[in-house]
Amino acid sequence: MEINILNCRLSNRSSNNEYDFLLFLKDASSFSFLLDTNHWPNTFGNTNYTFPYSPSIPPQLSLIIKNVDLRLDFKDFSNEIKTNYPQVKNVIRLKNKFNNEIKLVKLELSSATVREELLLKKKITIGYIVYDIDEYLAPANILICSNVWV
Repeated sequence: MEINILNCRLSNRSSNNEYDFLLFLKDASSFSFLLDTNHWPNTFGNTNYTFPYSPSIPPQLSLIIKNVDLRLDFKDFSNEIKTNYPQVKNVIRLKNKFNNEIKLVKLELSSATVREELLLKKKITIGYIVYDIDEYLAPANILICSNVWV
C-alpha cells in the first residue's frame, strides 16, 4: 500500500517532552489504511507511542442513506448495518437546524473501497428494505464573514 502524505508536523503537547505527531494525508485510501493501528510500527526511533484518541472520519469516507423512517428502532438498524458491513465505524442520524431528527442517516466507513462499491450500487439493503444511498457532502463552514457596503 502506498501512503500519500501531504504534510506532517510535531506539536509540543506537554512539559514532560511529549509531542503530538500530526499527519496530513492526500487521499481517503491512505487515511483508511492508517486508521487501522495494526498497520503502524510498535516504535518510532526506539520510542514508544500511544494513540490518545481515534481521528474523526472525513467526509470522503462517508455516505448518506436516504428516507430512513423516523419510527424504526435506530439501535437495531445500526447494529444490522455494522453486522453486514464491518467497515462501518459510525451510524449517525442527522438532525436539522432545530435539532430535530431527519430521514437522513450518515455512515462513516473505514474503507474507501467499500464506500466506492456502495456508491456504485446506489442502494443498500437493511432489514429487507432497500434504501437509496448517496455521497456525503460536508456542510460548508463560513470562515470569514463581514459586511461590505457599496
